[in-house]
This record gives sequence, structure tokens and C-alpha cells, in this order.
Amino acid sequence: AKNKTGTVGLKEEIQIALMEKQIDNITGTDSKTLKERLESGISGAKVEEIIGTDGTSKYSDVYYVKRGNDYVTVYEDGDIEEGKVEIWDGKKILCPKFKEEKGVWNWYIYTPSQLKFLADFVNNGNKLDGRDDLKELVEDADYDISTVTMSINTTIYLMNNIDLGARQTDGQLTVGTSWMPIGTDYNNIKDKMGTFEGNNYTIRGVYVKTNTNFNGIFGISNTIQRLTIKNSYIEGAAYSGGIVGHLASGKIEKCHNKNTIIKTGSFGGGIAGFSFVTISYCTNNGYIEINGSEDATGGGIVGSAWANSESAKIKECINNGIVKGKGSRIGGIIGQLQYGFSVIDCNNNGFIESKSDYVGGIIGTTNGNRIVTNCSNNGAVTGMKSVGGIAGMINFGDRFSDCKNNGIITGTQDVGGIYGTRVMNTVITNCINKGKVNIVNE
Repeated sequence: AKNKTGTVGLKEEIQIALMEKQIDNITGTDSKTLKERLESGISGAKVEEIIGTDGTSKYSDVYYVKRGNDYVTVYEDGDIEEGKVEIWDGKKILCPKFKEEKGVWNWYIYTPSQLKFLADFVNNGNKLDGRDDLKELVEDADYDISTVTMSINTTIYLMNNIDLGARQTDGQLTVGTSWMPIGTDYNNIKDKMGTFEGNNYTIRGVYVKTNTNFNGIFGISNTIQRLTIKNSYIEGAAYSGGIVGHLASGKIEKCHNKNTIIKTGSFGGGIAGFSFVTISYCTNNGYIEINGSEDATGGGIVGSAWANSESAKIKECINNGIVKGKGSRIGGIIGQLQYGFSVIDCNNNGFIESKSDYVGGIIGTTNGNRIVTNCSNNGAVTGMKSVGGIAGMINFGDRFSDCKNNGIITGTQDVGGIYGTRVMNTVITNCINKGKVNIVNE
């Protein structure tokens, strides 16, 4: 109890110091680094730098603070973690913990080194064959090799916040190591990889920059839930998202993007690049840039979604981030709404801009016969032709109801508060526009 009280007291003092730093930053009087602020603001504490494998200090945004026997890890963005958080050095791999539950060996991930083990195992085809280094780690942890399995019934539990150690400036890696997304082969994932349970923890410091498809913490995955990505950078050819590039089966639920940049040619989203399954209760506060041309597609939550089931939904998702594109089909929630999906109770507050056509506050365009209900847009939306507060283009058989636009909508042709272009046999009921509509010259 004494140690707990000491840690709590230390965290409270750090919170006050960080609040003072925020106030000074707002007023323009902040001249101290994070380290200097902690050293001057926390009585009797020692501030320790994070030392890299080369023996030099690596980070200016995170420090360990020790007082007595109490350690906390302090991030410049205001996050404070009890103990000394392991920041991945780009090399270390450790065996996760495994537990047999109802006849299935589930995984428990506590450190970035254990997350790296998961990535290597999955990207090796969900097996240890040919990876003697991973086998040795399993045996050293006193597990039988047969314990390490993966199936659609497996649950992988994240048990701590994770820092993968990468930092970037303008897309260039400045500290740390690039991350290989978990799941790069669709055939090794679909119906073969289980649920990733994030337990409301955060993974930060992810850096992915490739010229290939399927990028994010996960490249391709099945169910992911209750996971946040923060302060990271994802760039790839296509199918790129903060959490996952391509969601194959299951669902994605209660996942969040905080201050993560996504840059991709097409199929890009703050949460997922492309999805076959329901996305619900997700939020994006990151930046999405779709740099492909012509039919490139992107959205604040997901770039494009297509399902064989009419029950698939994008439900109760919120975008607060900026979405920019060079091509068509750009939306605050989704760029292209394809077969099987409905959009329900979603909201966009972010700035949406494209240099091309089919741009919407909620949806860029649909493929027809879709249901969109109770969605609202409060962000400015700018494009060329077919620009709307809710959808750039409403297609054959679509049914839109109870939607509202408050944002400023700007385009060159076919511009509207609810939709830009509407084809035959569509139904629009109880939709309201309160935003300004601007038609400008090209």
C-alpha cells in the first residue's frame, strides 16, 4: 500500500507539471524541454533518459522518473505509465505467455518483444517451422512446441500498453526501427488467425513505410477489438490503415486512431484500409492522405468496404481527422460503400478534401442499393464534381434517411448539402442541410 501511495503521489505531481507545460505552451512562454520540466517540477525525483543500444540517449518525448522505489514512464503527450515501460529496440524477441482455455491455447502479450514474436510467427505461416530462434525461445520459457498454435478460435490478449519505439519527422524515421505488419499473406489469415483482444490498451511508436500492400499494426487480420494506435506513421502502396490494412473476417470494434498518419495510394483509412466485415464504435483522430489518382479511395474510418452479407455495417463511428485525396471516392467515414454494407449513426467532424470527384462528408460514393441512416457531417468538404455533405454520389436503389449536414460544401459541379449527384430509384427522407454550399470555377 505504501508503494502504491508513493506511485500515485508521484503521478499526481507529474500530471501537474505536464499541465503547467501545456499552459505555458499555449501562452507561448514554454522554454523548457520535457526533461527540464520534470527535473524542476518533481521534488526529490530523478529523471532518467532512455538509452539506446549504442549507449546514447534516443528519445526527447519520453523519460523514466524515479523517486524512492517508485518508477513511472512519462510521455510528452501526457501519458503516464507505472513502472519502466519497455521501449522496443527493434531487435529483441521474447516468447509470449500461453494458457489453455476451453481446449484452445490462447496468447498473452505483455511487451513489444512478445508482440514481435507474434508478428514473426504469423508472417511465417502461423508455424515455427524454419524458425529455430523462435523454437528456442519457446523452450526457454518452458513451453512445449505444440503449445504454440494459431486458429480462428485463438484469442490473443494484449496485457499492457506497447511502445514499438519508432519516431518520425515528415515521414522520415528519426529514432527506432520499422515495423513489419502482422499478417502479410491472406491465405495464412482468413479462417486461420484468431481474435486480437486489445483490452483497451494502446500501441504507439509504429512506423511502416513500404511500397507494398497491407499496412498497419496488422497487414491482414480477422477480428480486432478494443485497440488504439497512437503517435505512429503508416505508409504503403495500398490497403493501409492505422489498425489494419485489410480486415478479412470477424469484426473490428472499439478501435481508435490517435495522432497517427496514414499515407497510401488507395484503400486507406484511419482504422482500416479495406473491410469485408462490420466496423463499429471506432474513432479516428489521425491524418489520412490518399496519394493515388483516378479511382483511389479513402475515408476517415475505412477506405472501402464490401461484404457478401447484407447485415454488415459501419456503425457508430466518428471521424475527427483530416482526409485528403488526389483521386475520386473520398469520404469522412468511407470512400466507397460497396455491396452488403449499411452506414448507421456515423459522424464526421473532420476536413475532407479531394482534387477529384465523388467526395462526401460521410461517403464518397456507393455502388447502389445501400442504406445510410442517422448520419451527420459537421466538417468542411471540398472537391471537384459530385460533392455532398453526406455523399458525393447516391447510386441506384440507395435509401438515405435522417441525415444532416452542417458543414460548408465546395465544388465545381453537382454540389449539394446532402448529395452531389443522385441517380434514379433512390429514396431520401428526413434529411436536412444547414451548411453553406459553394459552387466555384475550376
